[in-house]
Amino acid sequence: MRFWNQIFIIAVLCLIPSLIIIGLFKANLSGIIIIWPIIFAFVVSKFWDEIIVKVEPLRAKIIKDMTTGNMRIVGPGWHAKYFWPEKAHKEISLEEIRLAIKEDKYETADSPVTVSGLLVYRPDIKYLLFFIQREKNDLEEILNSLLRNAIGEILSEKKSDNAVKERPEIGRKIMEQFKQQVELYQRKSGAYEQEDMLGILVSNFIINNIKLDPAVQQAKSQEEVEKRQRKSERTETETFLEQVQMWVDKGHTVEKATEIVLSMHGRGKRIVIDMQGDTSKASSVKPRIDLPIDDKD
Repeated sequence: MRFWNQIFIIAVLCLIPSLIIIGLFKANLSGIIIIWPIIFAFVVSKFWDEIIVKVEPLRAKIIKDMTTGNMRIVGPGWHAKYFWPEKAHKEISLEEIRLAIKEDKYETADSPVTVSGLLVYRPDIKYLLFFIQREKNDLEEILNSLLRNAIGEILSEKKSDNAVKERPEIGRKIMEQFKQQVELYQRKSGAYEQEDMLGILVSNFIINNIKLDPAVQQAKSQEEVEKRQRKSERTETETFLEQVQMWVDKGHTVEKATEIVLSMHGRGKRIVIDMQGDTSKASSVKPRIDLPIDDKD
């Protein structure tokens, strides 16, 4: 309506100079058919930039009424405005904003973990006025606080090992929880309040890293080392037993078979052998080594 209202006003106003020109040159009134379109086109071209606002993709413009101070927002595309008193006040980018979340410690169901991440959001054109009226540092402080709450709630239900293994899934859950936190922050008694409106849309939250507490990590690393050592010892014992059994199967006594295998590996091992079965029948003897010792003399 703004556009056509102004075009109508311009068209009517163009009649005045058209009639004056016709009167000066004593032309026939039919001359208005030629003169009026020329004047109309000239005037519209001069006022075009004042009545039409072009907004590029991923941009928004704030148009301000210079008499009342009221502002309205227009998104990408062509928009009409009154050449007076409205003026294009400010252009705002609607592109995504990335906020780095510094490493911080959070409690899980069993032990603390350290989390760092990246929050991706963009201005909400619907509430853009609230977005631009808030200081950047103030907004980032609020977002960090809400995100910490979301991370804490999700991780409190997880064990530290699972949190590390399920990082992508944890990130998605945190993002959903964070969206709810933002919604709750902005809503009071079912209505939006200006002082609490953030004016953003959350796009994504990415966990860059989840690390176990150093003390827990050290304990788990030591446990892994001990587990590998026990596995290695079992393997060594099983290999030794298999070799003894091989010589027993060839007709040697357990003592002789053990002596042969020890001579193959070096005589530094102290072993305990259970004699099970009839020792006179070599095939029925089942040796078991309880404690292998290293090859050092």
